[in-house]
Amino acid sequence: MDTNGEITLAASDVTASGTRVDEKTVNEALREKTTTTAENEDTKNRMDANNFSSGAAAKGTSYSTNCPFKFTPAGSFGVNTPEEVAAYYDNWAGTYDEWTKYCGYNGPQYLTDLVKRYCRTTDLILIVGVGTGLEAQLLFDSGYRQMHGVDGSIEMLNRAKTKGHLLELIHEFLQPNARSSIESHRYDTMLCVGCFVPGGLDERHVDDLLRTLKPGGISIIGTRETFINDPGEAFNYPYSLESKLKQLEQAGAITLLDRVRKEHYGDNSVGVFFIHRVNHS
Repeated sequence: MDTNGEITLAASDVTASGTRVDEKTVNEALREKTTTTAENEDTKNRMDANNFSSGAAAKGTSYSTNCPFKFTPAGSFGVNTPEEVAAYYDNWAGTYDEWTKYCGYNGPQYLTDLVKRYCRTTDLILIVGVGTGLEAQLLFDSGYRQMHGVDGSIEMLNRAKTKGHLLELIHEFLQPNARSSIESHRYDTMLCVGCFVPGGLDERHVDDLLRTLKPGGISIIGTRETFINDPGEAFNYPYSLESKLKQLEQAGAITLLDRVRKEHYGDNSVGVFFIHRVNHS
C-alpha cells in the first residue's frame, strides 16, 4: 500500500476467480467500500476495537481470559452483502494480528495442532478464509510448505502475501450454495477456522469446500461452539453446521475422525473442531 492508501499489486500478486487483479479496479472498489462502511461511525469504531493497537497489544502482552474487546461478527452490524463483509475485513486487516494476540485467539494454534496429528507435511493444503495468514505462519514453522489461501478481503490477502508462507493466494468471496472457482479434487487437506460465523460462512458452503478435496482428503473446520447449533445470539444466521456435517456422514460422503472441543478458543469462548475424511471419488 502506498502513502495515499492505494494497493499496489506486483505481477505475482493475488488472483481473483482465476484472473489477475487489476489495481485500479481494486482501489476504486476499496475506496467505495470504505466510504460506505465509514458512514456508520459506531460500526467503524467497533471494528477498530477502540484503537487497541496503541495499548498493551502493541507491547506484545497477551490477555487470553480478560480481553476487553468482544469479537463481534460482521452479521451483527447488518453487514451481509459480499461487498459489505469484504469492507468489514479490509478495515480490520491493519490491526487483526494485534487483536488476536491481545485477546488470546487460539484458534490458529489449535488448528495447527490438529493438522500435525492428521496431515502430512507434503500435503497440498487449502486454507479457507486465510486472512492475514496466521495459520499459514504456524504451519510453515511446523514444516508445511505446500499451502494455498483463499479470502474475500484484498487487504487481508496482501498482508498474508508479505509473510511469504503461501504458494498461491486466491481473492474470491465464497457464495452460499454456489460453486467457487477453486479446482475440484485438488487438495489433500482443507482447513477453515473462525469463518463459520454470522456474516461469514454457513452450512450452505460446506459442499463446495469439500468438493476441493481429493478422495481420502482431510477436512478440518473449527468455530465457536455458540455458532454451531444453539445460537444464543440474536443474529439472523443458520446455526446448522453440525447437522449438515451429520447428514453428509449418514450419506457416506464423509467420515468423522474426531470432534474436538477446546476451552480458551478466544475471547473467553469455547471452540469446536470437526475433522473428517472425504469419501467421494
